[in-house]
Amino acid sequence: MTILCYGDSNTFGYDPRGYFGGRYDGPWPELLGELTGWQVRNNGSCGRRVPLRETVFPKDADRVLVMLGTNDLLNGDEPCTIAQKLERLFSDHDRSRITLIAPPPLCRGEWVPSDDLVRRSVELAEEYRKAAQRLGVRFIDPGEWNIQLCYDGVHFTELGHREFAEHLAWELRALDCISVANMRDSDAYTITNFVPSLELMHRAAMGVFLAHDWQGRTAIMAGSGNNGGDGFALACILQERGFESVVFT
Repeated sequence: MTILCYGDSNTFGYDPRGYFGGRYDGPWPELLGELTGWQVRNNGSCGRRVPLRETVFPKDADRVLVMLGTNDLLNGDEPCTIAQKLERLFSDHDRSRITLIAPPPLCRGEWVPSDDLVRRSVELAEEYRKAAQRLGVRFIDPGEWNIQLCYDGVHFTELGHREFAEHLAWELRALDCISVANMRDSDAYTITNFVPSLELMHRAAMGVFLAHDWQGRTAIMAGSGNNGGDGFALACILQERGFESVVFT
């Protein structure tokens, strides 16, 4: 699989420790390639902000990882404004190959003199989450990864790049595993080799039943696929236990 990483100085691998700055030997895109065996291209650029017009990504990239917005924050843009610009960036793209990554939250440092800037970096992730839902693209929020940042409060340390790559490799593999096609194939394999379809529906419905404290009358929305069968199975379980339910199809 070919991955294109499109971002700013943290994608490029900028090392702020020298007087004129430099570049780490192993920024996170290169480390991601080593960890996964994927062909990973680093298209990070120092100072890059969210473009105001559409950017053309190479057609031979299976996945495009986009992590931008930090420079926009540092230049005073509001999180909602940055997210709106990002939506325009993706307007005409094949969104099935786009993964939007929120920049990890900033911390107080030489480039981040106020807690307000830290707060807005956290808000940016939530704005990106909403934008990803509207666009129908994959979204990853590294906010809980606790990525180590340099003294400036913005750039990853060398360890931070490795931490980011390791977390990201896990997240991307999980996103590839949990898909409609994979779940359909898994169901078919399980039914053919292990558990009959009716029993599988019963088990799924029982899991839902045991996870909730049922009270009063329940409305169940059942679609036309296998999940619809799970809905009818749940209605049967509720009826057996004295709970009233109605199924809408």
